[in-house]
Amino acid sequence: MTHYREITLCALIVLLLAACGPATPDPTATADASVVRITATLDSEIAITDTPVPEATATPEPDAPRAPDPLVLYDFEEGGGASITDRTGGGLDMIVATLDTVTWVEGGLRIDLPTLIASINTAGDLTAALQASGQISIEAWIEPANTTQSGPARIVTLSGDRNNRNLTLGQGVHNSDGDFFEVRLRTSATDDNGRPSLLSESGTLSATLMYVVYTFDGVSARLYVDGEEIVSGSEMAGDFSNWNADYRLALGDEFTQDRAWLGTYYHVALYNEALSPDLINSRFEAGSP
Repeated sequence: MTHYREITLCALIVLLLAACGPATPDPTATADASVVRITATLDSEIAITDTPVPEATATPEPDAPRAPDPLVLYDFEEGGGASITDRTGGGLDMIVATLDTVTWVEGGLRIDLPTLIASINTAGDLTAALQASGQISIEAWIEPANTTQSGPARIVTLSGDRNNRNLTLGQGVHNSDGDFFEVRLRTSATDDNGRPSLLSESGTLSATLMYVVYTFDGVSARLYVDGEEIVSGSEMAGDFSNWNADYRLALGDEFTQDRAWLGTYYHVALYNEALSPDLINSRFEAGSP
């Protein structure tokens, strides 16, 4: 009876060396991903079969949500002085009106006392880009100083005065508690003050670090806090044909300087498209810039 046994490659090498002496290696030989199966009989007859092993295929990772280029971007990394640079190079650099009312902190700018931070130039190019797309996103990493300021207190505003605007992201409403957001967006379906506005529920704003995103796609407006949608509405569905190109962009107050907001800015950006829920969530999960 012929007995067969499986032996390892190391055992084969021992047998070959014993039977044939040293072998000269072939310098042109290359290794491949295979398993060599060796079968030997008792009379030293050897059969070798090369059994290929399929290459392992990795499961492709899903594509990350695409982040569009912002139209304006402030990262508050200056660390001092009165100037705040628009990192897109679009020309909407800002100036702090009263320097002793603010404190530069690590990666941010804190407003301690009422002041106006406004663009030096009018936002005509920004306005034109938003009118062309009919969409907008306002993105901000902020930390409100308290939950009592209202007006609404101007976090971000593109406006002329307290009654005329293209857009405003604000805290609270006039003569009310300030533990919620109000966003006013002027469209062909609203008045010149951006009403009807989008209001979040009481308790959705806190005096902690928050990631806030407002989006409008031409039909629906949505507000997200820390990656989650908290309110939506369609009363403002329309276009931006009635926007004023002579308005300037500002942080921390209205141009009439009677709607002050106190707190810390870490990131503010505007886009000419509505950011997707997946992108908003992924940016929140990534943490503050």
